[in-house]
Amino acid sequence: MARTPTLRKLGRLAAEHRTAKALGIPVAELRGKRAEALSRREFVKRGAIIGAGIAAAMPAWFPRPAGAATSARIAIVGGGIAGLTAALTLADKGVASTVYEASAERVGGRMHSDRSGYWTDGQISEFCGELIDTGHLTIRHLAQRFGLDTVDLVAAQPGGTEDTFFFNGGSYPVEVADDDFKPIHKTLQDQVRATGYPTTYQTHTDAGVFFDR
Repeated sequence: MARTPTLRKLGRLAAEHRTAKALGIPVAELRGKRAEALSRREFVKRGAIIGAGIAAAMPAWFPRPAGAATSARIAIVGGGIAGLTAALTLADKGVASTVYEASAERVGGRMHSDRSGYWTDGQISEFCGELIDTGHLTIRHLAQRFGLDTVDLVAAQPGGTEDTFFFNGGSYPVEVADDDFKPIHKTLQDQVRATGYPTTYQTHTDAGVFFDR
């Protein structure tokens, strides 16, 4: 869930509550002031979201190593998007590598094309990816490089469109979300302080280890 739209939404909600508390104003007023400060053009520039389908056949696209020969032997553990991108980057520099992937059937890691019949009429689902934001330059360049179509979802929205919450089969107004979030905001802030940053195998707190696990 670390990079899902839901967690990003929760992170933004926490930041809004933290800022509103520091300014001594209601969170709804903070949002109103921000909305007034941002023009429509700035909003689209900052918030444009691009959807792209990523195929799992990247190894077939790797170019042949070029340039000076190298004696380096490089092993990449895992054929997910990170491992495949690492292999591609090395290949672009003329450095060969070997990708080791546990799955004997496919590459792509968590992202995969599901052909099991989940949908009727033989439709294929692309599972476990995430929406690509404007700032995700690496994945956008990969999509462009391999001729994958992208769609600007914000530009496709009707004028005046706003984000909505939908939980447990019904609408979840942002005002209710704000009220529900208030009791846990302090707890989250205390946990963030206890966790510290960064959490690595060399530098960590007990809370950092706990939440990492």
